[in-house]
Amino acid sequence: MIAHHAEIALQPGVVVAPASDLAGMQAPDGTLLPPERLGLGLVQVCHPGGDVCVHWLDADLDLWVAGDELRVLGAGRHVVSLWRRDQRGQRRLRARRLAALQHDWAVELLPRRVIRAVQDTRLCWTFTFNTLTHEVDPPWTEAPSDDAAEALAAADLALEQVLPERQVAHALSLTLHAILRPIGLKST
Repeated sequence: MIAHHAEIALQPGVVVAPASDLAGMQAPDGTLLPPERLGLGLVQVCHPGGDVCVHWLDADLDLWVAGDELRVLGAGRHVVSLWRRDQRGQRRLRARRLAALQHDWAVELLPRRVIRAVQDTRLCWTFTFNTLTHEVDPPWTEAPSDDAAEALAAADLALEQVLPERQVAHALSLTLHAILRPIGLKST
């Protein structure tokens, strides 16, 4: 079932946030969770009566809410989450952002300059980070598939959150060049 909300359909996969006038949402244990504790949400299920089950990413919690208590953050937008994993395997969230991609992504910064991009379908790509050029280095020399190219873009977008701006522009231009070079196109 698809519910309509301010011109954009509320359907599974749509990214939402609590409505701006909402004080919070009640957790299963009865506590009131403020919007900043919920973070971004991904619609899981829409009920014909207008209620929507949302997975709140920051709270790692599924809640049923009325559709009018949600703010849709744009059609075709997906979440890119950046995680840092330490030597002991512990993960810590560094940043989240919305992007015009086909999938939601979890990008992990692993020890030894390894970057893993995990698609919401659980497909995974591994890259290295070049500390001299501040570039995400893909492991391929031929033209990447659409999913692989999106994995590289997701890794770049996630790293934008933690690299200084001057390094980001350089890294993105080098990555674009790396994508276009194998297929014979030139980047400008």
